[in-house]
Amino acid sequence: MCVLLFCNTFRIIVSGLSSVYTYLFFLQEFYDYERNLFRIDFYNIDGPNTIVHDFNQGVQFRIVQNTNKCTVSTLANATGQLNFDVDVSSGTPHIASPNNFLLLNNMFNYSYEGVSTVRGIPADSWVSARNFEQLPSINVNVSNAVYEVFFSRPGTTVVNGHSVSPGPVVLRAKLSGNFTTYFNGSFVSTWRSLEYDLFDVSTERPPYNAFDVTACYDDDNVVSIVLLIPGTLTGFNLGDLRENIREGISNYTGVSQLQVASVEVC
Repeated sequence: MCVLLFCNTFRIIVSGLSSVYTYLFFLQEFYDYERNLFRIDFYNIDGPNTIVHDFNQGVQFRIVQNTNKCTVSTLANATGQLNFDVDVSSGTPHIASPNNFLLLNNMFNYSYEGVSTVRGIPADSWVSARNFEQLPSINVNVSNAVYEVFFSRPGTTVVNGHSVSPGPVVLRAKLSGNFTTYFNGSFVSTWRSLEYDLFDVSTERPPYNAFDVTACYDDDNVVSIVLLIPGTLTGFNLGDLRENIREGISNYTGVSQLQVASVEVC
């Protein structure tokens, strides 16, 4: 069994606390490494927002949920604090690997600090101190960085709304250090701390409709395709059948699978 945030797929809800702000913030994230897809939901001044990254096209879709207003940009220009899934180390944006997601890369630099209690659950604490870290895609450097990650202990069963996790999962991640960013023509350095609690953990593959971007396309540009297949449909998993049809249409038409908005089987 993989450990959460080292899995190729997952869904989580994150509660975050920053030393810069005076309030908690909540994020929902969907990650699919093999499909090159990522989604994050968050609350902004204009209400609930959804960002979907399609690394197959190199495109970011940002949707304001209350109005369905959509802004499309290239991933090369999509910098910001919520783009920690974007890895630009090769010069071309690509999805961060499971081992690099949420800055948990290079586990050999972590030392075991013992058992702590996190949200009433015994947790193993691992700490990594680094002199320098460049956060992916957001033009922020961190010096004297300290990472602390808390895993549920082996034998602890974590129950949530989507699954039961009998093995270790990440319960909390903390980062502190001197954050340096380029702002208004000069570099600004401030000490900050970030703390993330992870809830509602699921390592099941998100369905394609979790990455729905139909709000970004006009109805006039929608084409419906009907496939008539003779015979009786028995012994098929409908979810797998829909995925196969979606993949086939995508391969035949040359469009991204995200653009195959919905597949109905009747």
